[in-house]
This record gives sequence, structure tokens and C-alpha cells, in this order.
Amino acid sequence: MQKIPLRFGWRTIIFFLLLELFTVPPVAMSNSIVIQNIWYMAIMGFIVALICVYFLLRLIKRFLIRNSQKIIGIEISDIYGIWYIALLAGILLMIMFVVQDFLFLHGFGDFSAGFFSAFLSVGSTLLLYKLGICGGLGIRLNGINESLYLLDIDWSAIIKLSFLFGIYEFVVCPITGLWIPYPEHRFSLAVISGIIGGATGGAVVSFISRFIKFMHTELILK
Repeated sequence: MQKIPLRFGWRTIIFFLLLELFTVPPVAMSNSIVIQNIWYMAIMGFIVALICVYFLLRLIKRFLIRNSQKIIGIEISDIYGIWYIALLAGILLMIMFVVQDFLFLHGFGDFSAGFFSAFLSVGSTLLLYKLGICGGLGIRLNGINESLYLLDIDWSAIIKLSFLFGIYEFVVCPITGLWIPYPEHRFSLAVISGIIGGATGGAVVSFISRFIKFMHTELILK
């Protein structure tokens, strides 16, 4: 078993910028009823997040493999389970939308709804990942010596990452929701807010994970 420090560098900003850019406008443009129907919005969020995260991870897969020695201290030749992470990303966004709608209906503002919805959805999704490991699912890394490593996460990391991305959504939620009151301009506003929200949230996550010591997190290679 090997512990891997999880640090989000400046590339995190690019990743979240692209993630928000590719998810916010499609959800905003999918249908005019998206503002009124939370279940439609949740399903669209699931589909959009699943597709976008899958292709983003496929896009950076070669980079991760080439830099695996620097990132995790082990040289690998392949990564398995990207589809599973994309599926969990879809579930995460679906849960987040439903929780946000519930919180908004009960008087929560953008900031608090953003934080608590992300904290609960990220925590739930990480728990699903951990449970999935028991069923043989999860991210697996193929070492160059044909060793197969399983990427696991401990309970403290689940809490820290849930809190970290709660802060992320605390920042991002008020920004990426700017299109909602203006459905006639929802595409342009969704694009702009997605870029600004993703970049800002990514910068906050990067700063916290690098410079706030008690938020330092580790993953586990088995």
C-alpha cells in the first residue's frame, strides 16, 4: 500500500474551466423547461457530466500516463475505469442539482446552497466509489512491470475533499447560475459564467490544496 499526496496545481484551473464550459451551456440550452423542472435538469446534468467528464479524462489520459512517475511516483502504462469515474460524475451532478433545488425552496441562498449541495453530492459520490471497490470497480493503474494497482480513498480524504469542493461550489454556484433569470440570453451568459466560474473555483481549489496544510489529502494505491 502506498499513499499519494493529492495536490491540485494550475492545470486544475484549466480542467474546471473546461468542465464548467462544457456542462453549463448544454444544461442551460437543453430545454426551456429546465428552469421549472428539477428532474429534467437533474437528468440532463447526469448525461452532460457523464459525457463531458469521460471525454475530458480521455483527453488527459496520455498526459497522466506520461507524467505518472512525477504525479504518483510509479510509472504506469495504462489507466482503467475512466468510464466509472464519468458515471460517478454524472451521479454527482444529478444529486447536486436535486439538493440545490431543495435548498433553494427552503430559503437557502446561492452561496450556502452551493456549499452544502457540493459537500453532500461529493461525499455521497466518493462513498459510492469506495463501495464500488468492494464490487471490483474503481480506477486501476497498470504498471510497466504488469503490476495492477487499485486507487482507493480513506475516510478522512472523503471528508476533506467533500469540504474542499463544497468551497468550490460556494464560489462557483452564484456565478454559473447567472443565466437562470435571463432565459433569452442563457447561452451567452452560460458560456461566460461557465468560464469565469470554473477558472475562479479551480484557482480556489488549487490554492487551498497547495497552501492550507490541514486540507492536504492523500489517495491510496493498493
